[in-house]
Amino acid sequence: MLSVIGSILRLLGMILLILLGIILVILLLVLFMPIVYRAEGEKQDKLLASARVRWLFGLLRVEFIYPDPGSLVVKVLCFKVFDSGAESSRDQTDDSGSAHGGTDDIKSRDIDKRTDAENAAAAGTEADTGKSEASDTPEVMAISGDPAKKENTFASPQNEDDWIDQEAVRAHEAAWQEVERKLRGEKAGSKFDKFKYTFRNTCDKIKEVWKNITYYKNILSENETRLLLDHVMLRIGKILKSVRPRKLSADLLFGTGSPDTTGYILGVYGMLSPFIGGSVVLTPDFESAILKGTFLVAGHITIARILWQGLLLVLDRKLWHFIDRIKHKDDPPRKQRRKRRRKPKKNTSGSNGSSQANEETQSGNK
Repeated sequence: MLSVIGSILRLLGMILLILLGIILVILLLVLFMPIVYRAEGEKQDKLLASARVRWLFGLLRVEFIYPDPGSLVVKVLCFKVFDSGAESSRDQTDDSGSAHGGTDDIKSRDIDKRTDAENAAAAGTEADTGKSEASDTPEVMAISGDPAKKENTFASPQNEDDWIDQEAVRAHEAAWQEVERKLRGEKAGSKFDKFKYTFRNTCDKIKEVWKNITYYKNILSENETRLLLDHVMLRIGKILKSVRPRKLSADLLFGTGSPDTTGYILGVYGMLSPFIGGSVVLTPDFESAILKGTFLVAGHITIARILWQGLLLVLDRKLWHFIDRIKHKDDPPRKQRRKRRRKPKKNTSGSNGSSQANEETQSGNK
C-alpha cells in the first residue's frame, strides 16, 4: 500500500516539475526572444511600403502593406486572427446591399405618404359636413341670434369652484410686490460685499498658485532631484538604444521648391551624418519640389532589457522620495514625521552627574 502511494506521489511530482519547466521555458522565451521588425519602401510616382513584425520563431506575425490596398494582417501559426482587407470588402458589400434596400424603402415610403394624404382628405370632408349639421341645430341658432344669451352662457360658471375672490388675489399680488422690493434693496446693498468677496477669493487663489509654484521650483532645484533626473534620462537613453534600428539605409532625392529650405534640411543632414553613418544618402534638388528614393529600416526589441531598465528606475529610493514629496506637499517631510512619532527619552545623565557631585562634596567634607 505504501509503495503504491509513493509511486503516485512520485508521478505527481514529476508532472509538476514538467509543468514548472514548461512555464519557465515559455517565460524565458517571452522575455529574451527578440521582436524582429523590418520596414521598406519605395517612392517614385506613388509610395509603395511594407512592414513586417515577427516574434517567437514566427509563431506571431504582423504584416502591413500599402497601398495594396493598405491592409493589416495578424497571423498566429497559420491562422489569420485579423485582416483589415477582408473587413473592408465586407463593408463594401454591406453598403451595396443597403443601397439596393434603400430604394425599396423609398418606394414603400412614397406609397405610405399617398395613402396617408388620401385618408386625411376624406377625414377633412367628414369633419366639414359634421360642423355644418351641428350649426343647423335650433339651440345653436338661438344662442347665436341673441347676444344676451351669449353673455349668460359664457359668463355663468359650470362649477362653484370657478368663482375667485378678486380682493384675495389683489392682496396676494401686493404681498409679492413688497417681497420683490425688499429683495431688490438687499441685492443693491450687497453688490459691494460681493465684489469684496470675489476680490479676496481671487487674491487667495493667486497666493495659493504662487505658493505651489515656489514649492515645486524648490523641489526641482534640489541636488537630489537633479540626480534623479539624470538617472531617469540615463535609463530612457538605454531603452531607446535597445530599441533603435540595427540597420538603416536610404537613398533619397529631395527638394522643397525653394533653395533656402532645401539648404537648411541639407545642413541638418550634415550635422547628423556622423551619428547616422554613410548608409543614408540625401541628394538635394534646389529647383523643384520632389521626393523620390528607397528606404530600409530593420531591428529588434527585447522585452527583458526594457523591463530591466524600468526595474532599476523603480528601485531607486530617490524616485519614491520625490513622489512622496509631491503627494504630501502640505505635510512635513518624512524625517520630521518620524521624529514626531518617536517619544522623547528621559534625560538621566543630568541626575547621575548631580549624584556624583554630591558624593564628592560629602567625601571632601569628611
